[in-house]
Amino acid sequence: MRMQKGILITCDVGVKEYLVWLDRSGIIPSFLLFEIDDRHLFVQSRPNLFEELQECLDAWMDSNSFSAMEELEMQQQLQALKAKHGSAAGGQQSATTSSQRQR
Repeated sequence: MRMQKGILITCDVGVKEYLVWLDRSGIIPSFLLFEIDDRHLFVQSRPNLFEELQECLDAWMDSNSFSAMEELEMQQQLQALKAKHGSAAGGQQSATTSSQRQR
């Protein structure tokens, strides 16, 4: 039997998959010792590891989230597109209805 000193990380499935990818990518030196299950990892106990992981996780989360202002801008763009396409579709419906009446 072999013993290793390490730290157990408990996280959700998405974060666990990101950490596994991060370990394999070489962005930071390898840290993963064992994948225990879909929510637990056993990692090396080394100085600054958690700071490195937190920095990478923060960057990942920032790249996958929107600020309130960005969300508002996206909603406004969607409403403008709906209005644009809705009026075009409405015009097409009216033309179809008019041609059907002529028959």
